[in-house]
Amino acid sequence: MSQARLARVEMVNGIPALTIDGKPYGPMSYQWALGRDSARQLKSIGETGVKLYFLHITLSDPEKLDEFMQKLRDHVRLLREQVPDAVAIIWFMFTPYETFGEKYPDEVIVFNDGRKGGWTRPDFMHVRDGEVPRYSFASEVWKSEICGMLREIVRRINESDLAETIVGYFFFSLCYEWSWFWDYDAATRCMDYSPAMRAAFRNYLIEKYAGDVRRLRAAWRDETLSFETAAIPSLERRNETDYGVFWDPRRSAQVIDYAECHAQVVTDKLAAFSKACKEASEGRAVVGSFWGYLQNQNFLWGGQARFKALMDWPYLDFWAAPYTYENKAPGDYSSMRYLIKSLQKHGKLYFAEADTFIFDTGKDSLRHHGFPQTTFEQSRELLKRDYVYPLCEGTNSWWIDWSGGESMYRQDGFKPLMARMTQITRAAYTMPMGGVSDVAAVVDQESLLSCTDRRIVSNLANKALSEPARTAEEAVRRFPSYLTYNAIDRFRIHELPRLGTPVDFYETDDVLDGRGRRHKMYIFLNNYVMDEMERRRLDETLKRDGNVLVFMYGAGLIRPDGAASVGPENVSAATGIRMGASMTDQRARMRLTDEAARLLGLTAGSEVGDFERPITSGFDYASNSEIPFKPAPNRINPALYVDDPEAQVLGTYIEGGRPGFAIKRFDDWTSVYIGSPGIQAEVLRALARLAGAHLYIDDGDVIVYANESFIGVHTEREADYEIRLKRRADVCEAFDGHPVARDVDRFVEHIPAQTTRLYCLHPDQMK
Repeated sequence: MSQARLARVEMVNGIPALTIDGKPYGPMSYQWALGRDSARQLKSIGETGVKLYFLHITLSDPEKLDEFMQKLRDHVRLLREQVPDAVAIIWFMFTPYETFGEKYPDEVIVFNDGRKGGWTRPDFMHVRDGEVPRYSFASEVWKSEICGMLREIVRRINESDLAETIVGYFFFSLCYEWSWFWDYDAATRCMDYSPAMRAAFRNYLIEKYAGDVRRLRAAWRDETLSFETAAIPSLERRNETDYGVFWDPRRSAQVIDYAECHAQVVTDKLAAFSKACKEASEGRAVVGSFWGYLQNQNFLWGGQARFKALMDWPYLDFWAAPYTYENKAPGDYSSMRYLIKSLQKHGKLYFAEADTFIFDTGKDSLRHHGFPQTTFEQSRELLKRDYVYPLCEGTNSWWIDWSGGESMYRQDGFKPLMARMTQITRAAYTMPMGGVSDVAAVVDQESLLSCTDRRIVSNLANKALSEPARTAEEAVRRFPSYLTYNAIDRFRIHELPRLGTPVDFYETDDVLDGRGRRHKMYIFLNNYVMDEMERRRLDETLKRDGNVLVFMYGAGLIRPDGAASVGPENVSAATGIRMGASMTDQRARMRLTDEAARLLGLTAGSEVGDFERPITSGFDYASNSEIPFKPAPNRINPALYVDDPEAQVLGTYIEGGRPGFAIKRFDDWTSVYIGSPGIQAEVLRALARLAGAHLYIDDGDVIVYANESFIGVHTEREADYEIRLKRRADVCEAFDGHPVARDVDRFVEHIPAQTTRLYCLHPDQMK
């Protein structure tokens, strides 16, 4: 029996890092699957210094376990031949198999129409047709099968020479990476009415209401109810809301409870799979999963809206997701999808999938992802950008090849650059790597299930409509709420990266606990639900020290344990600014006032509140538009407005003319309310200056990445950029090693358009 290597996630110079036998690995690794160019591909990547690889294995029928193991051995053998000192993390994908539904008819998904089939992309699940049933996420039988296979695979690895190479295990969290099956007509069908899910829902309700049927009846407003008769909500009930696009927890507990349960069963399965691998490896392997998708995810009927349950789960060491696809072309920003600073605060590591589409990417891949063809030089800058981001953020990443044939990363022109990245990484792990930003953005888990977000529904439904929406505005009216998508996805991709400083992303609990780094400005993106404890902690921990708190649309609207469970008075209590509400659906676009010009230096009369940057990658099913296209206008319902004579009005809604953007100063903090799910970066930069936050660059045409030892930039246009440091330092450019300045607190560099620079504040350690 070979001695397995010891892999861990532990703190190294201020960040969680993957260590193997005590040596840090990262930030870059490589993900691959067997193909016609695999040998040359691996050899080429190995020559750049990359030593960590992710190897794919698909698991389905337990009776084929020997076949799965043989594929695993083939992968490892080839890897060892080409990169003898490589280490590997095994990547499992779980797919349905043909006979599961026949053997366990109560354990597969049932739609509201009673059918178990009707899936539109069976090829994604490796099955013959769309009528093959798929396991219910609540299936205990399926969970037991997968856990049994995982334990047996890890046991066999430990008893063979594979243990010398394999250091960890990684999952698609369920089917592929999304934790939900998306390939059905969500406009007319919904899931899951299987006996397995009904049992899980009953057990969830018993636990939530502590077995007290009186509490259940009060919550659901039904005196005839029992735990045995509590039904999964219909499609029609799921589409009904109580207060604009929001559910009142005192009127729609059935819908909210089921959404919570659906997410919980997915979380429970991932917890079980990770525990099986960690225990079978006797704690010597790291375990991770695609998890924590806070962008491009169906929160309501998907599986990742209970992510906090795994933040401190001891059996799961790292989380992962691809960069977002919208606007990741040259000059733009590829966003990580999760709350990285929260994850780091809990001692976990994050891997970003850097699926960078470089110049020789296959045309089908470019078309599928809506990405433009790039030149060789643009590709170099993209590879640098997608390396600088995880390096400065303190995360790991892997490259993935979309060429479909000969590896695009095998190009000789890229190998010296990738080798230099390996050298930079080795030096970086000897330097301080902690966070430096003065600006935090806050996303709230509980609020993800507070409103109807029809983005996913509209995307799928519009494919099936005989007369698709003719304009983006028509699509938004037909499918009324893009609220969560705009507040988290588009805001993070289009405007938040352009503040001139990196933004630290947290879940609400991790900024209200009063522990960890302090920031000067906090932006609350989707904090619609605030209970009494959260409101008290907000008052005690953040409304102090001169902080500027920026509350985006609807912050505090729902107070589940308050006298009024939903209403403008709850927003007033959270923000300190008196609010009113009009139960209308309207645009969130606002016109800036003279006061905004006087107080913040903004341009009076200019319009803000919509996303103005054209979409340069992706496809919008809502407007049936190919790229590029303009994002649909932000809409709000209800229209919340400022009704406070003590607040200074900075912007008024163009529709209706009421104040939607205001500021109010208190003794030791400042409150800002912005009545849109997104706002222009120039507005946020002005507020950051008001808060005394450090801006590295005062320009919206450049993306800034930074930590204690590095500053990275990626430009949209060519210009002379003044880069301001938080402390005096010597500076060099890390990729080419040239000295920039000595003992300075700022410097100016002329940087071409669509170019990446990485500046190191410890040049002596970069030699």
